[in-house]
Amino acid sequence: LVSTQIFNRLKDAPPFISLYRQFLRVGKTPFRILDFYNFFSSNLIKNPNAKNINKSQSFPSLLLSDKFVSLCIGTYYGIFDEISLFFKLGILKDKKFRKRVSYHESFSWYLDILFTLKNQIRDYSLLKNKKLKLTVEKKIKLRTLYHSKDLISSTSISSNLSMSSNRNPRRCTSIDNLKHLDEKLVDLNYEIKMMKLSILKTLCDFYFDSVDLF
Repeated sequence: LVSTQIFNRLKDAPPFISLYRQFLRVGKTPFRILDFYNFFSSNLIKNPNAKNINKSQSFPSLLLSDKFVSLCIGTYYGIFDEISLFFKLGILKDKKFRKRVSYHESFSWYLDILFTLKNQIRDYSLLKNKKLKLTVEKKIKLRTLYHSKDLISSTSISSNLSMSSNRNPRRCTSIDNLKHLDEKLVDLNYEIKMMKLSILKTLCDFYFDSVDLF
């Protein structure tokens, strides 16, 4: 009985949470538009060295840059998100216009999800490549230590390293480097795990917004 009452109270919470989050976001659109203008003015309109711009800074490159796409999507979403809030507050009441606003709000969020997913996949790929390089580096250092002349036995590298570290300062440095690599790999594995969870969350958002949109 208690669980049923709690469930009945919580099922009405999401709309209020959504409204609360919209109140937190309201008023940001003018600043996004200002950022949009500043981006163009600083890169194109007021650039005194326009003739000396590198190919990587050309107009098409600017339009395809992450900064520009992020500004476009953020401004697009912000406009319709704030108009949607006006409908929820009863300031606007046109049903046809509300339907269009609802569609554009969902579509802009859809674009934001795709953009976020693209960046997450790119970052995930960079993390995997970084892990691969560190793993290869660790194997090379271990192989170097394994074949070094000071090793008495090759059956257990860790025990040999601890026994011979006091005799050879260079070996101590190598051991410290290996420990440092291990710490980096542990941190990197954690980052990769968190990135996988972020990608999974974004894919869930993509699925649910696709259902609402289409």
